[in-house]
Amino acid sequence: MENKSKVTHRILLLAGNGNLFKFDNTENYFVDVDDVYKNFKGKMKIIALSIRKFMFMFNTDIIVAWLGEWINKVDNYDTVIIFDSNLKIAIVKYLNKHYPKVRVIVYYRNSVRDLGRLQPEKLRKYNCELWSYNINDCTEYSFKYNRQVWNPKVLKGLLKKKEKVLYDVIFIGADKNRVDTLISLYSIFHNKGLRTYFYLISNKIISFDENKDNKYMPYDSYLELVNKSNAILDLVSQNNYGLTLRPLEALFLNKKLITNYKQIRDYDFYNKNNIFILDYDNYGDLDDFIKTPYVEIDSTIVNKYDLNNWVERFFEL
Repeated sequence: MENKSKVTHRILLLAGNGNLFKFDNTENYFVDVDDVYKNFKGKMKIIALSIRKFMFMFNTDIIVAWLGEWINKVDNYDTVIIFDSNLKIAIVKYLNKHYPKVRVIVYYRNSVRDLGRLQPEKLRKYNCELWSYNINDCTEYSFKYNRQVWNPKVLKGLLKKKEKVLYDVIFIGADKNRVDTLISLYSIFHNKGLRTYFYLISNKIISFDENKDNKYMPYDSYLELVNKSNAILDLVSQNNYGLTLRPLEALFLNKKLITNYKQIRDYDFYNKNNIFILDYDNYGDLDDFIKTPYVEIDSTIVNKYDLNNWVERFFEL
């Protein structure tokens, strides 16, 4: 019987998330992660952003002057994947006009409800495929589904370091109208004697907020904190109700998860010992939940959420 060789794909991934979505060369594909737009600094950045916004509204050919080096490499690839956080419709329009043979995939990493500028009906005019991690959006907008993704390579040996556990529950994230919920949960955790570390991006003054300067925390620093904690707190909003990165961070780092995403019970990695669901599980069991050891999930399940497998699913028939 003849062995069929695996098709090699050349993929340009426009992620803009630093090392989190950066690939190495592999036998199956090559991915080059680059900034979507040119980098400007100081006053030039403010001027450039203003001009670019204006140009994008009227002339898609002019945008090439404002794009990063990746635009000169498109001919080297058969597929371009663009994350919604880096996308302007003008980019898809430009690719469709000048590179009609290149497959363009727009991957929604946020709900359509959070991204008014990226309406599916406008994108579909330019011969691109629309995919999402959000099962509800896939059903409502006829997207193709590809599960949430994480890249264990960003750990850089973190799992090999045995850190002393300093916190029971940590939360690092933006306000997003979740402050009242966080205040309530902090009170519950505090009354149970759990050690917490809450770091908010918010203009509100909150006594237990560790972020006194309202600055974003580098992702590497965040992972270091996760490694020193028993559990991650995950709060999804009604607008972006789905599997966030937090459950995958917990999964790859063998940490427990406390979440308000009730549908997490439907995922293959769900284990009641590892995941506490707010307003579903009994708050009286929180102490035991934190104290009991993490149950390691089978690697065949964990690997489904790896970046390499995520890319391969775009090419499954």
